[in-house]
Amino acid sequence: MPRQEQPSSSSSSDRRADRPAISKAIKRSVKDLYADLALEGKQWETRQGERYDSPTNMQVTGNIRERSKAWYPDASKAELDAAIKQYFRSVRDGVCRKVKGKLF
Repeated sequence: MPRQEQPSSSSSSDRRADRPAISKAIKRSVKDLYADLALEGKQWETRQGERYDSPTNMQVTGNIRERSKAWYPDASKAELDAAIKQYFRSVRDGVCRKVKGKLF
């Protein structure tokens, strides 16, 4: 008897469909702009519970959003926010790995 697949309410493909596509240029600009801000001494707070849009991180996030929008005026706010959120997670995960001594 053939197996019938049951629809999953929270499959990863469903969650990905809700997110906007992020171009490589936008991803690169977010990374480069954060690196520039870090050189100026402005960095995200990555403590437990902090998010890219937390009040303590809004100055850095706002700077990245404004400068990215200047470079790519056709980029949507949703695409910029998705790229910033993705890079924030990457930075936060790197800090966690470093603290736990799991940096290779």
